[in-house]
Amino acid sequence: MRKIIFFIGVIYFLAACQLLSPGPTPEELAQQKKSSQLNLLLNQIDQDIDARRLTLPKNNNAMVKLNEVIELEPNHPAIDDIKNEIAQTYVDLFSTSFERKKLDSAQNYLDKAKAISPDLESIAASETEIANYITEQENLARIRKAELKKKRAEAKKAAAKKKRLKAIAEAKAREKERIEHLTITRLNQTDINARSKLVGIALDKITPELIENNKSVIIQTQNQRDFKWLSALLRTSIYFVDSDFALKVKEEINLNEPPRIRYAE
Repeated sequence: MRKIIFFIGVIYFLAACQLLSPGPTPEELAQQKKSSQLNLLLNQIDQDIDARRLTLPKNNNAMVKLNEVIELEPNHPAIDDIKNEIAQTYVDLFSTSFERKKLDSAQNYLDKAKAISPDLESIAASETEIANYITEQENLARIRKAELKKKRAEAKKAAAKKKRLKAIAEAKAREKERIEHLTITRLNQTDINARSKLVGIALDKITPELIENNKSVIIQTQNQRDFKWLSALLRTSIYFVDSDFALKVKEEINLNEPPRIRYAE
């Protein structure tokens, strides 16, 4: 019985001690609340980074919550690490856009990373990478522009040459047509080489026309020796028809054309 009474007394004593012991102070309660808020914000920041809610949506992103952490605890040891993690995520996004050659998007991600953590090493490396690529593309663009300019110049030159050759060909064609129009007779070079009587017969046929028209003629041959022979032969033919007629003859040597006799104009 005494033991039971003693045990009950001990229980009452301990309960009284608990009732008399002081509770947490307001400062301790405030610190507990602050710690709870910080832990909640840090967990939410991790979730935002994983979901790439870095600076968007406007009021629900990692940077907004990091700023809340800074307001609660400006010297919190996790602040710089979180900034670097957010900035590095932007650098990763930069790399993805850069690989796809979406340069505007890539530069935008890099600018955001630099605004958050400017001393992050991967930012400097990424800036060098995009700068080198832009320089390379500018050089390639200049080369392509120079090549295009050269091709255009060559095409223009070729077109001018083609036009010039066409004009020359047309002029030659007109000249050939003019000569054909003025041609009185064509002669066979083989007959001339053989000093054939057929040449004399051909000249006899055109003699009346030459006397009637009384125009200067051109004897076109492939060498001067043939010219002299044809000229003498033609004058002889004319003499037998009209001894008083004085034929005006001009010489033309042309190795590329068959011999002929034509009016000068």
